[in-house]
Amino acid sequence: QLLQTFGDVPVITKTLNTDSPELYEPRTPRNQVADRIIQDLDSAAFLMSDLKTDGVSRINKWMALAVQSRVALYEGTWEKYHANDDFKAQESNPEKYLRKAVEAATLVMNSGLFEIYSTGNPEKDYNDLFAQRDYSSNPEVLLWKKFSTALNINNNKNYQLEYPNDKSITKDLADAYLCKDGKPIKVSPLYQGDNTLMDEMQDRDPRFKQTIFTPEAPWMIDETSTTYWKDVYAPSGYVLRKGYDPRMEYHSLNYEETPSVVYRYAEVLLNYAEAKAELGELTQNDIDISVKKLRDRVGMPNLIISEIVSDPEWDFPSLSPVINEIRRERRVELASEGFRWDDIARWAAAEELIVGKRPKGAKANQFTDFYPVDEKGYLDPFKGSLPDGYRFDLKRDYLNPIPESQIVLNPNLKQNPGWQTN
Repeated sequence: QLLQTFGDVPVITKTLNTDSPELYEPRTPRNQVADRIIQDLDSAAFLMSDLKTDGVSRINKWMALAVQSRVALYEGTWEKYHANDDFKAQESNPEKYLRKAVEAATLVMNSGLFEIYSTGNPEKDYNDLFAQRDYSSNPEVLLWKKFSTALNINNNKNYQLEYPNDKSITKDLADAYLCKDGKPIKVSPLYQGDNTLMDEMQDRDPRFKQTIFTPEAPWMIDETSTTYWKDVYAPSGYVLRKGYDPRMEYHSLNYEETPSVVYRYAEVLLNYAEAKAELGELTQNDIDISVKKLRDRVGMPNLIISEIVSDPEWDFPSLSPVINEIRRERRVELASEGFRWDDIARWAAAEELIVGKRPKGAKANQFTDFYPVDEKGYLDPFKGSLPDGYRFDLKRDYLNPIPESQIVLNPNLKQNPGWQTN
């Protein structure tokens, strides 16, 4: 997280005293920091158990390798896409990290211990994965957190069942979901338009319908198993459902005990596919052992490299079709799991996805709410606060500033690009 937030950070490898000269050394170059993280994870993988364990009481080798695939992919793509800007790494070598990401992911995949959770119900399995009570025997979950309100170990999701949920996804994400024929909405004959949420969900990737609330999704199930429904609204109209458990017996006013998934096998498969694609080595067999497994769960057609349909709305038209589709797959599979900004940052994609833009929502006329509306009739909740869109500075905002107090203590900690003061 320090690497992602600040880039170069000091690496200290021994115990220091209050007057140790190492306290005043400059920041360690980011790829050396990444190397150290990867080395530590290699050691952890070597020393820890190779048993799957229950995923909650003891960590294991496979968790270390899953994290390693994430770290290596992050650094490899950062160095590749920031090669010519102010955030480039010294002595950049993206291929080294991308190959390490493939290696770590392959070890997890070849272990035979993990698979994508599925009961054979494509209309429920994706949503159900995130609302289970216990993941000890779940084949997809590597690490999870267990909570108990009785023991005062609470999951601070703070679900307020009496009020509308304020968590929602954007129109941009909603439009990213393919139709059931595997084609983008701009070219698929199955797309029914977006006049209503039900129209939008018709014949779409089932993950869309299982990520947000729909009229048939229960809002609350009480202790007597009575089910309640509720009209719920949020700034974009697409109310987030993923990770929500409507069973009231597991909720209190401010806390609840739905377990949280920390690492899951789906990310490992996506890391593998993306790293291979970035190396220019992705084959159909690679897709079949990674992306296909995710699509099989929800009954979507496989991604066939030789048959990718051009999408006029691709986020990255200058990149290859397969990289665009791998990134799409990552976005929809990992939606609302905390990956999006990290992905945008490492792809150096703020120019395409952030600058001058603001998040929009669904067609406004299907809701009774108080949010602003744009000239095309879509919810525009940030119309007043972001009239010109996000003012992201491409020469500054990919990294946070080093706190001035730290630079005062150690003048060798040079400031990040764009944050220097006069």
